[in-house]
Amino acid sequence: MIIEFRTLTRQDCPLLHQWLQLNHVRKFWEDGDRELKQVMNHYLKIDQTRRYLLYIDNVAVGYIQIYPINSTHQYARLTNLVQECCGID
Repeated sequence: MIIEFRTLTRQDCPLLHQWLQLNHVRKFWEDGDRELKQVMNHYLKIDQTRRYLLYIDNVAVGYIQIYPINSTHQYARLTNLVQECCGID
């Protein structure tokens, strides 16, 4: 079994859009991105978040993102943050 993380690209957005429309995904991840253009604008934007598709044996099976959390991040107030860390989801 080969597991890979590949940086999300414009060509990946139709698949990501398709996944985001699934009912079992919407149950836990309802971000309002219903149109392909919205997904592309959101997931291809330039910011500190690194976005990847997860592949197993060359088949895309998931999405993962990593982003810095520092004292100004919205999640910092939920923790006893003593130094910068990363959020992963």
